[in-house]
Amino acid sequence: MQAASIIAALPFSVIMLAMCYSLILGLKQESQHQVEYRQNLKRHDGSSYMSLKERIGPGT
Repeated sequence: MQAASIIAALPFSVIMLAMCYSLILGLKQESQHQVEYRQNLKRHDGSSYMSLKERIGPGT
């Protein structure tokens, strides 16, 4: 009975690991966007005004 429950849970654990990996990649990408955004603000003489296109950045 225990072996059956472990075997049944294995696909779900693989999915959970894939989701964790995807989350880590997404957080790293978001962090990089934040760094680029702050650098972009500094490049504009510290002004908080930026056009919408500059705020969003290039299309993905």
